[in-house]
Amino acid sequence: MRGFDVANDWFRRNWFEAACLCVVAALLVWRGRGFVFSGDSTSSAAVLTSSVVVYGLAFILAEFFMRRQGVGYERFLLAVACVAAGIWLQQGLYHFGYAQARMSTEVANTLFTLNFNFNTSAATYPLYWTLMMISLPFAGYKYMTLNRYLVLATVASGIIYLLWVYVGYPQFFAPGWFPSSPIAISLIPFKDSTIKLAGFIFNSAFIIVALLPALLFCKKPEPTQSSA
Repeated sequence: MRGFDVANDWFRRNWFEAACLCVVAALLVWRGRGFVFSGDSTSSAAVLTSSVVVYGLAFILAEFFMRRQGVGYERFLLAVACVAAGIWLQQGLYHFGYAQARMSTEVANTLFTLNFNFNTSAATYPLYWTLMMISLPFAGYKYMTLNRYLVLATVASGIIYLLWVYVGYPQFFAPGWFPSSPIAISLIPFKDSTIKLAGFIFNSAFIIVALLPALLFCKKPEPTQSSA
C-alpha cells in the first residue's frame, strides 16, 4: 500500500500536472494509431499527434519545474513561452536541414529559402522571427540552469538530426524529393514506401527537440533558510 500512498500523495500535490498528463494520455489513446508504423500512420495527422503530445509535455514540465521553485502564476506564461520556443526551435532546425538541399523541384527550393526577415509566408523562412520566438523563455532566465536532462535531450536530438540529414533527409509527405540532402550514410532504399516510413520516424522522433526550452527550467529549489 505504500506505493499507492506515494502515488496518491504525488497526485494530490501535483493535481494540475496530473490533469494535464491525463489529457495527453487521452490523446495518445484516441490517436494511438499515429504511433503504429502501418496503414495511414505515415501521415501529417500522425506526426501532428506526436507534435501535440510533445508540446503538451513541454508545457507540463516547464510549469512543474517553475512551481517547484516557488514561481507564481507567471509560470503559466513562461510555460506557454517554452512551448512557442520549442515549436520554432524545431521548425528552424527542420528548415535548416534543407540548407544543402539538392532538390529538383522549383517549389521545394522556393519553399525552404532561409532569409533574415520576419516574413512568415510560405515563400521564405523567417530567421529573425524564429530567433525572437526562441528567446521568449529567457525572460525567466533566473529560474534556468544547466542540468543533465537538458544535456541528454540535446545530445539525443543532435544525433537524430544529424543522422536524418546524413541519410538524405527523407520526408514522408514528399518521397520524390529524396534525397533532400547529400547522402553520407547509405541507409534508405530508393523506394517510396520506405522513404515515407523513414521520414515519418525521423519527423516524429526529432520533435523531442521542442522539450529543450522547458528542460532549461529543471532547477532544484533553493533550500529555505531557517531564521536564527
